[in-house]
Amino acid sequence: MEHQEKRIVIIEDDPFMREELQYTFQREGYEVNTIDEFSNTVELCLQCKPQLIILDINLPEKNGFAICKEIKEKYQIPIL
Repeated sequence: MEHQEKRIVIIEDDPFMREELQYTFQREGYEVNTIDEFSNTVELCLQCKPQLIILDINLPEKNGFAICKEIKEKYQIPIL
């Protein structure tokens, strides 16, 4: 499977970190979606149909552990 077929979602509230991660993965040929809206994070994330989620733990409104748990209850997507 080629990198272009791989979709990554980055959930990060720090703009610098989010942009750096996005740039790094896009440079390697991955399709990258970023989420910086944290009231309906899980829904936004799953709409992207990612093969990998990069998830910050310290987020506003809902912490990364809660988001991870909610995703894992419904889907088997790798989460870092």
